[in-house]
Amino acid sequence: MQQTELTDLALDCSLSTDKFPMSRVIELFERADMADAKPGEAPKPGDGALELFEFLEAVVMLALFRANPSMTLAGGATKVDVPLPDCLVTMLKENLLLNRSATSWPPSRRS
Repeated sequence: MQQTELTDLALDCSLSTDKFPMSRVIELFERADMADAKPGEAPKPGDGALELFEFLEAVVMLALFRANPSMTLAGGATKVDVPLPDCLVTMLKENLLLNRSATSWPPSRRS
């Protein structure tokens, strides 16, 4: 998934809010895309696209940081108002799965 596709997904599913702007969504994409570093080394920039495991990492981070907008990647806030998995379940039910388009994944199962 490219950054523009994640941005489109965030817009389509109303993931950004007044307290969690699109710039934070992009910041989390960039963090999920970073290559893992050895202890003591700084993470290296990624390839600009998310593989499945990176996308799942981004979804979990989006849920956590969106529900707790005072948290930062630098560890600015230590209090978590809405912990995992509650924030992830809420974002999936109220945003990602609810607002997905008819042609998107996962396909809807119609009887």
